[in-house]
Amino acid sequence: MKGRSSRALFRRGFKTWCETVATQKRRALKVPLNAPLDPRLLAQEMRVAVRYIHEIPSLAPGTLEQLTVHDPDVWSAVTLCHNGRYLIVLNSAHPKTREANTLMHELAHLIIGHKPARLDITNDGLMILSSYDKQHEEEATWLAAALLLPRDALLHIRRRGLTDQQAARVYGCSVQLVTFRIQTTGVDLQLRRARKP
Repeated sequence: MKGRSSRALFRRGFKTWCETVATQKRRALKVPLNAPLDPRLLAQEMRVAVRYIHEIPSLAPGTLEQLTVHDPDVWSAVTLCHNGRYLIVLNSAHPKTREANTLMHELAHLIIGHKPARLDITNDGLMILSSYDKQHEEEATWLAAALLLPRDALLHIRRRGLTDQQAARVYGCSVQLVTFRIQTTGVDLQLRRARKP
């Protein structure tokens, strides 16, 4: 996370819209508002297929080893589109907490309706949505964070007295994401004001 989204200039009402979307998605999936949301469940609801890179057939020799052993940090996911259907391919070398945020980030681009700044087409006609502009990346980062840790979840975390580390384990995300969301949503301030007589 590295706090990069906190410096982004979002269009008016965007952050509120993200919280609304997070609530709507949980309700549609019958997931309690303060409960963890599995990104794969959301992908299924959106009819987006999700695979690991090692599940992709017919990769060129050495490709899997290059992408998961020699250069695992140069990519997290890629979204492919063919005949209006989407496939997100994840880097199987990454930890589950990073994977959850990565998948939610890719889904966030699709929810917002972002069009990639760069679009590659393979020889067999697959479109690779490979690059978004900085503003789109910031928006997807913010929405992904709200989907994984909506305001109701943050209030639940604080009311239960969970540490950021405990909350990260419960919600299947990184400690950095929990800290980022707590700091940027003003949840602690809201609870302090609520306790005042």
